[in-house]
Amino acid sequence: MPINAVVFDLEGPISSLTEESLHQVIRSQVEYLKNLEIETAFSRLYREMLDSMKLLEEKNPADSPKIHMFAELWKVVLKRFYAVNDEAAIMGAARNYMEEMIKATPPNEDAKRIIEKLSGDGRKLVAFTPREEEYLDRYLEVYGLESFFGLKFSGSRTEHVYPNSDPFLLIQQALGLPSVETIVVSNSARCLQAANNAGMISYWLMRGLKAERAAAEYSENDLLLLEKIVSV
Repeated sequence: MPINAVVFDLEGPISSLTEESLHQVIRSQVEYLKNLEIETAFSRLYREMLDSMKLLEEKNPADSPKIHMFAELWKVVLKRFYAVNDEAAIMGAARNYMEEMIKATPPNEDAKRIIEKLSGDGRKLVAFTPREEEYLDRYLEVYGLESFFGLKFSGSRTEHVYPNSDPFLLIQQALGLPSVETIVVSNSARCLQAANNAGMISYWLMRGLKAERAAAEYSENDLLLLEKIVSV
């Protein structure tokens, strides 16, 4: 059965966060907060972000988009540790963090090349993230990738993200293709398990700060094999 559609998880296959780039983003966020007269420091903010992520995971179901949202993260950080309740300030911090994250994680060269080739070959391409739609739209716009993706899907569009398979069932419905003609590329075990549960093919990529070993039909360190698989 030929593969006619590829779903790219944004973080990992396309953009890859490293420890160094994450530190860069947090340092920029420290300066942003100081301009708002919110005094903090790198080590303190890093610890508070980790604590806030853990709190979001504890208070929400494992398939809730809230766990992944920048806005939810900064709502917890600023309210819990800095007593900031102004929604405009919270959203401003979330947007700045998002912009800094985008700036620090340009597309991987092999991803950009393969996306252009597959699009030119007539394959249907989907950009996916469990985060906000604004983040996905902005990332693709900044790096000139929006024209290659006929479909975009984010955590803003659904009540459940992976490990729930609902996002992939909705994507499949929008594609109008049999699930076995779609391959999902991700560095997330939960993402690929959800894709498999939806009947799609899975391609695990060892890339990015949060890469986690996954049981998948294909397990690779780069995207070279993807190009061969889809081109058959």
